[in-house]
Amino acid sequence: MKRKHPLHPHTAVINKAQKTESRKIRDHALAWLAERFPETFDNTTRIRPLQIGIMNDILELNADAAAVGISRSKLREAVVVFTRRLDYLTCLKAQEMRVDLNGNAISPVSPEEAENAATQIKKRIEKKLRNSQQLNNPEIITKPRFLAYDPSTNSKSPSDCKNPTIDNHATQPERPATYTDQPLINKLMQRDTLVQHKIARAYDPSAVARLKEKLGLAQRKAAHEEIK
Repeated sequence: MKRKHPLHPHTAVINKAQKTESRKIRDHALAWLAERFPETFDNTTRIRPLQIGIMNDILELNADAAAVGISRSKLREAVVVFTRRLDYLTCLKAQEMRVDLNGNAISPVSPEEAENAATQIKKRIEKKLRNSQQLNNPEIITKPRFLAYDPSTNSKSPSDCKNPTIDNHATQPERPATYTDQPLINKLMQRDTLVQHKIARAYDPSAVARLKEKLGLAQRKAAHEEIK
């Protein structure tokens, strides 16, 4: 099942580091087996099918392996990697004799096991051909959405990554804001301040008298003077 969403760059870096460390320990386990049992696990000279159930014999040496930092799980992984090699499958296909930890021949490979090995070899070769065709066809290759963190090209550590996208600050200029009120502010600051003074108006005395008479202000003033 394929992952729907790509990994965050920081997560990808951590996973890669963990896989690298796990591979180192597994290779160390393979080297330890080759040194301890050269007739069986030293594939620099010859590789032969392993005895069925040999894993139980290997796990009995768990204490010796643990003394050099190799766990039971890494011993299992080392044997699995050893038996998945293409040259190991080839010797199964050839129905060679299976050997114990000391390299002693025990039993031959059965025809069914040889046929199964031939099928695995065919699948491995077909998969390798498909992968090579995809690499040679640029239309099939999809561009990754995330880039792995490279300390030599980025001064920030993976923990500083807050955006799960590629950092484009170095390649894309900063986009200006869609709206700004700065021009309006500048226009208001440049406008001259106008002070308006109230202009005194001249009124006709006769018109003022008629207005007062109409409003009864004249009678009120006369009555007020009589009271005094």
